[in-house]
Amino acid sequence: MSTKYKYLKDVPDKAIIKRLEELSNAITKGKKAFDYEFTMRVPAEFDRDADIVLMLASRRLEAFNNFYDSVSYLFAEGVEFMDKIEFYNAFKKEYEKL
Repeated sequence: MSTKYKYLKDVPDKAIIKRLEELSNAITKGKKAFDYEFTMRVPAEFDRDADIVLMLASRRLEAFNNFYDSVSYLFAEGVEFMDKIEFYNAFKKEYEKL
């Protein structure tokens, strides 16, 4: 790990996922591993420091959930809208037959 990321937004999701797995493994390996992995460095390493990685993961998960909720809502509204258009087109076809 390093200080190669200047901004939090630059840390790729894959780096966060990998680090979360490492932190999870450290919890199961005892105090020494835990103490080593859950350190904070100066300067901060955005892709290593446990507090930052956990915060980034929670923020991105929340952002994803918000995005998913929005897309789901728009999709549901879009399907309802398309159903109305199909109904209108079917009605129009039947009307034109008269």
